[in-house]
Amino acid sequence: MATKYNPHAGHRERMRQDFLEHSFNEATPPEEILEMLLYYSIHVADTKKIAYELLDRFETVANVLEASYDELLQVPGISEVSACLLQMIMPVARYCADERLKKGTRLRTPREIGDFLVDRFQGLRVERVLLICMDGEFRILAVEPVPDLGIGFEGVTPQAVGRVAVRAQSFVVVLAHNHPNNVITPSPYDKEMTRTLCLGMRELGIRFADHFLIGRGKYLSMASQKEYQHLFELE
Repeated sequence: MATKYNPHAGHRERMRQDFLEHSFNEATPPEEILEMLLYYSIHVADTKKIAYELLDRFETVANVLEASYDELLQVPGISEVSACLLQMIMPVARYCADERLKKGTRLRTPREIGDFLVDRFQGLRVERVLLICMDGEFRILAVEPVPDLGIGFEGVTPQAVGRVAVRAQSFVVVLAHNHPNNVITPSPYDKEMTRTLCLGMRELGIRFADHFLIGRGKYLSMASQKEYQHLFELE
């Protein structure tokens, strides 16, 4: 049986070779990134046209990769296989971020913590809460989700945070939760719970070092901001 002719084969090979030599960078057109990803689920059609369809709908590569499976299927040319491929990329990135940050890694600065958390939360469309548990020298003991009753940070209780921290035998903890709306200004509830958790952890002999708010590609360290530092003070 003859192999089906692909008029785009030469172009695809040139694109692959260019990627192998130069990778992607901030100057790479977004449609080229999506075009190449779709090579591996669409073997004959013009994937650049489909890439433009995706960008017309979602505007950025990040938004495409964070779109839901059902939203992707509404784009002309996107099959179930292509939607699944695009859905896999953000979870794989989070998995790699977890692998890089092994137990015993030391997080010495807010920037190191923030960079890790941005990777860990990327692609999440709902609010989630994590607790970084560390020893007295800021070496990671565990990074654990905090039970939130399925409603995000407002479903978290000081008791739930305390149980996670004690189970990991923590000396220092850093709490983080994402704001899916991408606004990383602390709400009144964020500030109230930060103070409550700081005092509650003290009763357990654990230092509550910081509370991070995470957006898309950005973060806020509350302990690093002068206007919130009083929330972490212990009299």
